[in-house]
Amino acid sequence: MHPEASLLSEAKVRELRTRYRVLVWTVNRRQQAQELAAWGVDALVTDFPGVLV
Repeated sequence: MHPEASLLSEAKVRELRTRYRVLVWTVNRRQQAQELAAWGVDALVTDFPGVLV
């Protein structure tokens, strides 16, 4: 599943992960990336990889 980041909530990520791997796009802010990682997403797509590393 490849949802856009703004469409997700922690509950939605949990629900999706029962059936799919969750690869989220477009995450360009470090705080948002950290939040999504804490929720358990499998991967992030970003325009600025140096910002998130």
